[in-house]
Amino acid sequence: MAAALQKKDRKKYEALPKHELEAHLKRHGLLNPFPRMNLPDTLLNSENGVGVCFNRDEGMGIMTGCDDLLSGFKKEGEELTEDECEVMRKFITSDGISPAFVRTMVGRHGSQSINASFLMDGKMNVIEYLLHKYKGQYFRNRYPEISFIS
Repeated sequence: MAAALQKKDRKKYEALPKHELEAHLKRHGLLNPFPRMNLPDTLLNSENGVGVCFNRDEGMGIMTGCDDLLSGFKKEGEELTEDECEVMRKFITSDGISPAFVRTMVGRHGSQSINASFLMDGKMNVIEYLLHKYKGQYFRNRYPEISFIS
């Protein structure tokens, strides 16, 4: 995963004109046109799967415990284990998982297991309700960070 992230960043820097790239490297004291990846050991040594989702508007989401999540999705809401229900609920309630990540997974696997883990019958649009309830910060107006220097 670290190599894939470095490759993504390297491609971005390689697209720069040579003089801009050299100026960037000099300005930041870099030897290579990509940052060093310092990922936590808990992520690198995860034995229960890692999921990564990139959304242009919301950035990158990384989640451990994806094996249980995928296992739960495959069961389509039937006979979920407590671990699968728990990871489904964490997937929805975590601040670090964006609505785009949730919608991607629901688009691929359906929402039955999420509905079941929240004890909801699915007669209403459960996913959108849960996203607005637990990820409301993504639905508020977000303005770019700007600094004014005079």
